[in-house]
Amino acid sequence: MLRARATQPAGEVGVREVIGRRFAMFPQPDRTDAEWASWWADHFDVLADLSVGALEAAMQAWVKLPDAEFLPKPGKLRELALTTPSRAVGAYQRAKAAMEYVPPRTYDPTAAPGVTPRILRTEPTAEEKRVAKLGMDAFRAVMSAKKSAAEILTAPPTPAPDKNDPGLKRAMALVAALTQPQQQLAADREDQAA
Repeated sequence: MLRARATQPAGEVGVREVIGRRFAMFPQPDRTDAEWASWWADHFDVLADLSVGALEAAMQAWVKLPDAEFLPKPGKLRELALTTPSRAVGAYQRAKAAMEYVPPRTYDPTAAPGVTPRILRTEPTAEEKRVAKLGMDAFRAVMSAKKSAAEILTAPPTPAPDKNDPGLKRAMALVAALTQPQQQLAADREDQAA
């Protein structure tokens, strides 16, 4: 019943049913049988392919108009039927969608042997936390041991290392030799400023 009201063409019987119910509200003039046949034929030609639900929605929309004093012409009724939402059509479309609904597929690990799903973790493990803490502690120790450029330039000059000192490694001697000219340059600038 719902499907027929929503999708099947009204035909002559449906058009006559929907419009004929409104004759009490919109009285018709006296017509001869030939005039009635012509009047109905015009309506059948224009409206018979529409569903009963769409025609009923169109007539309800027409009745609600404040300036509706006469029955609508067939073209106007067709326009309303094509643009006015129909409860019957809406109910049918919802019912059809519910019947055709296919739930989304879920992952079945047994369907694909040898494939394991990735497990997304939001919380790190205790081992990961421990490793991260050790890394941060080492980073903080290195950063606190470093001196800023201002501290290096304003530091008092260190005495030249004794290259014969067996405890001084060759690399340290090179570093000391490289930093000594910078320290001497800083001391010369202080002398000039004074």
